[in-house]
Amino acid sequence: QLNDGGHWFTQNQVDRFQEILVEKTKNPNISMEVGRYSTFSKASGAMTNFLTGFITPSAAYRFMGKMYAQVSRSCIIETTSSKPNQAEIKVTLKPDVEEKPYQCANRLGTFESIAKILTGKLPKIDHPVCLHKAGDCCQYIITWEASQSSVLKKISIFNTIFAFLI
Repeated sequence: QLNDGGHWFTQNQVDRFQEILVEKTKNPNISMEVGRYSTFSKASGAMTNFLTGFITPSAAYRFMGKMYAQVSRSCIIETTSSKPNQAEIKVTLKPDVEEKPYQCANRLGTFESIAKILTGKLPKIDHPVCLHKAGDCCQYIITWEASQSSVLKKISIFNTIFAFLI
């Protein structure tokens, strides 16, 4: 079943796996750490290739709603971007879905990993609204430092467009 990309685990299976993982590692923050490495694993394969094709984290976060459906069927993700180095992600659970706090932590780690894979550094993430703290959604405000390579990629694209126009 693990090798089947169309297989989805039940909430009970995921909860039991989480319990065993915390028990074996003695690390209550294991979910966030796993999320931080999720885009670097072989299991994410095509997802990582897809992410690295984006020029900036902003572009990658804009596509989170479509991409995240490959990871979880429990929620709807909306992304907005007000600054070139910032994205706001709003996560709303689908009807009749209950999520545990460790799943929120794992998602936060996954969001961190996207900026890390594109900039080489972990972003700053504010999580002012949370489903597990009486919120109606989870809101993440992600801010990252622009990497030198992303600046060079932008310059390259502008130069290509300018050369084409000339």
